[in-house]
Amino acid sequence: GVLAEITRVLSEAGCNVHDISQRIIDDFFHLILTVEFPPAGNFGELKQTLECMGGKDDYAVHVVHDRVFHFMHRI
Repeated sequence: GVLAEITRVLSEAGCNVHDISQRIIDDFFHLILTVEFPPAGNFGELKQTLECMGGKDDYAVHVVHDRVFHFMHRI
């Protein structure tokens, strides 16, 4: 399934999955993964690979660096 496809790509890039959260919101399936990215990896390349997965009527992948979340949730 979707999780297997995404984690395969992450594994090939040397990433470690730390957490997985799955929810149904407004009849849409949401899968959120917290991933450790290797220091020598190319984040932009992995982001592009993941975001090209799925299809118009299949699923969409959105990748966000944790710095964005830390910035958004500052007090």
